[in-house]
Amino acid sequence: MSKAQMQSRLAEMEATLSAQQAAIADLQIMLAATANEAQRSEATNASLVSSLPRQLAISSRPLSIDMEAFMRYAYDTSGDGDFNSFDFNRIFLGMNWDLGDSTKVRYTLEGGDIRENGDKQFELFTKHFFLEFNDTLYDSSYIRVGVTGLPWVGYEEGIWGYRVQGTVLPDRFGYMVGEDLGVAMGGKLSSGYGDWQVNVANGEGFAGAEKGSGKTYHGRLTVNPFPFSDSGWENVFVTGFASTGSHENDGSRQIAQIGYKDPSRFTFVSEYFRATDPAAMMAGRHPSLAARSGRESTANGTSIYSTINANAFAADSDPSRWEFIARWDHLDPDTDIDNNTIDLSILGVSYRYNDYVKFLADWEKIDYESGALKTDEELIMLHIQTNL
Repeated sequence: MSKAQMQSRLAEMEATLSAQQAAIADLQIMLAATANEAQRSEATNASLVSSLPRQLAISSRPLSIDMEAFMRYAYDTSGDGDFNSFDFNRIFLGMNWDLGDSTKVRYTLEGGDIRENGDKQFELFTKHFFLEFNDTLYDSSYIRVGVTGLPWVGYEEGIWGYRVQGTVLPDRFGYMVGEDLGVAMGGKLSSGYGDWQVNVANGEGFAGAEKGSGKTYHGRLTVNPFPFSDSGWENVFVTGFASTGSHENDGSRQIAQIGYKDPSRFTFVSEYFRATDPAAMMAGRHPSLAARSGRESTANGTSIYSTINANAFAADSDPSRWEFIARWDHLDPDTDIDNNTIDLSILGVSYRYNDYVKFLADWEKIDYESGALKTDEELIMLHIQTNL
């Protein structure tokens, strides 16, 4: 290679190196600009997040979700047509937001077959939506504000343990609802002696149109007389409940209950129910009361039920997956009317498939006396309960 060729080659290499250095300098400028833009975006986002209302930033708090669903197949043996159907009876979707400082929000969406001589096969509605303050009155106490559970129905469903089969006596026969809009206070008694709850509520129920003319007052006290026993007496409980209201057509309710509940062995409960209402208010559910419009009606009821695990009386054995249930409800809608009582009988057997699924097969019969002006009912049903 001649000297001239070498000089030309060096000149080309210098030009290429200069171009590469220029490209690197441009890239450095672009990277610096990108970093500055990212810092500005991060600062802007932080400012926007800090300015969000608390209700929009609530998702940053711990959230838990639970679900319970009831499905069933029912075969009606009381009629001539052998009517039978599959039903998606109920689904409950619940969410808890922990807001810190012993405070949380509870929301429960309920859906299901709400038909009663109607055509709405499935409908969604809010069952619970309340703010809860824990340990405010004392440790293990709470205050709830919003659409919250009333003291009785949810409590007794927990004792009965088979909401999948149907509702408890006061709810089933139209004398109570489970939830209402208002304020609830409650808590546990010291040393395991029981628990209590009181509510002040609008009075129309969570699904009723608000009248705004008064309030209803509810209270329940459950006492466990022997919390320190280890021979079975620790499972004995006694409960009293009362409610009244200041609406023009409000009635009153009183319940006395005694029972024994060992979840792994057996449950036995007996209760007495009494309700006083203007007769016209209950005539839609109990046609025999229509003749007493303008008068006061007093109803008396009794509910006795039991659940027995298949290994309940087997010594030193684990609980079985099989359980037997029995229940008898008796209601006299008006003690001044003859021959209008109602008797509900339930017999069934359940099988716990796993921690999330349970099956129940049961027979249910409702006998109406002639004065009740209703037709007897008899069903054979298969239920599936799913929990998550």
